[in-house]
Amino acid sequence: MILHLVSAVAILLGTISVPVLATAEIQTITVTHTYIMGDRDSKEDARVLCYMTAKRKALDKAGVLIESSSEVKNFQLTKDQVTSYSAAILSIEVVKEEFGFKNGTTNLTMTVKANVDMADVRKRLTEIVADKSLQGKVDVQQQQIRKLEQQLQALNEKLGGAPESSKDEVQKDRSVELAAYVRLNAERGEARAQYHLGLMYLNGKGAPQDHEQAVAWIRRAAEQGFASAEAFLGSMYLEGFGLPQDYAQALVWLRKGAEKGNAYAQLKLGQMYLMGWGVLQDDAQVFRWWMTAAEAGDMFAQFQLASLYFTGKGVPKDDTQAFRWYVKAAEAGHGDAEFQLGWTYETGYGVTKDYQRALRWYTKAAEAGHAQSQGTLGWWYESGTVVPQDNGQAFRWYTKASEAGNAYAQGNLGLMYYNGKGVTQDYVQAHKWFNIAAATETDKGKREGYIKNRDRVARMMTAQQIAEAQQLAREWKPKISCSAHPCLWAEMFLDSMIRTF
Repeated sequence: MILHLVSAVAILLGTISVPVLATAEIQTITVTHTYIMGDRDSKEDARVLCYMTAKRKALDKAGVLIESSSEVKNFQLTKDQVTSYSAAILSIEVVKEEFGFKNGTTNLTMTVKANVDMADVRKRLTEIVADKSLQGKVDVQQQQIRKLEQQLQALNEKLGGAPESSKDEVQKDRSVELAAYVRLNAERGEARAQYHLGLMYLNGKGAPQDHEQAVAWIRRAAEQGFASAEAFLGSMYLEGFGLPQDYAQALVWLRKGAEKGNAYAQLKLGQMYLMGWGVLQDDAQVFRWWMTAAEAGDMFAQFQLASLYFTGKGVPKDDTQAFRWYVKAAEAGHGDAEFQLGWTYETGYGVTKDYQRALRWYTKAAEAGHAQSQGTLGWWYESGTVVPQDNGQAFRWYTKASEAGNAYAQGNLGLMYYNGKGVTQDYVQAHKWFNIAAATETDKGKREGYIKNRDRVARMMTAQQIAEAQQLAREWKPKISCSAHPCLWAEMFLDSMIRTF
């Protein structure tokens, strides 16, 4: 078995087990599979490909189990037919999935299970065998699926070993086959594939962007009880995205997903009770759903729960509990929680003041794109009060925070350009950033300060320079990092399925 750091080839690292349940007629097959992500894999790609292989392993194992039944042997089916018909009959459920990072690569570990009810299997096999037309349709469908699986596996191997110059072409070919595989499974009624196909239509990847089709496929998955689709559909109603805003429908679908253990649905349901959107404001319900999601390991819920304890909103104020949940969220990579821990150690609020720990958390958040942490590091390096004074580092962090839309950093970056501190003096850039800071800032006093600085530098500029600076300010757009400030839909595309199903 060959592993490349950039390989998209999946490997089976886990186990396949067949524990017998209380009744001998129903047996559960469990497969754990780990997919090693390549440098061209998105999380959604990884989910589809990992599930594809895990499902195939489970179905092959189920086929062996079913074939061993004496009654099934009477059907006189070949091994391939038994496996093929088993794939058409059985449903595969994802029990758990977890992204990790090991030996320089990101991996996805997924556990799936199939409940094999032998009485139901015999009944449905009888129906297939008795109907030659149905038998032919199942044969064709399963042959198509197996062919696509083999093509995808071959393209994965090719992508993993391809030179950089040809990877775009191979990736494009794989995307076409991946979309065909998802569509085929969606059309045969698999809820998970229907959800994926909906996402493809929604974001225009693998299918033409079409919100109407996106909603239709996501709704079909939700109506089959697929928790991630229920959560997504509920959020679409809640936010009025792709559908008319409807709190009653949002409540219905989010509750369905939440009760199945979907952490995103639990988080949004808690938000509805917090804000009183379509329901009576209810602090107990907010706490219930956020605590449930937080205990399941959802970092967004952990951060929100910490904030409840920190502010005393709906629960007795408890700094110890707040700190505990901030730590959990920060350790999971939540940017705002990382910043909060930096602030906690910097100020000594509820803990022993520790600038080195503060620096570590601020830096971690800043490197992930958290603008407020970047602005804080900018000031620390400019002032030299905590770290050695370094105008170059100050300029670097102020620039990153400014580009993300942080008014404090924008004002300070304007001063660095004005004074030629850490950068060549540039009045055009100084005017631009003072102007942007004034437009970004919500505090009246601070905004007026930025305007005064802008007007001060303008007195040293030509009319042409001022016009250039104003044009640059008008053209500027913030570069928001969704890793640090999760954008709603980016978060849902990438992370809604990583949570509990």
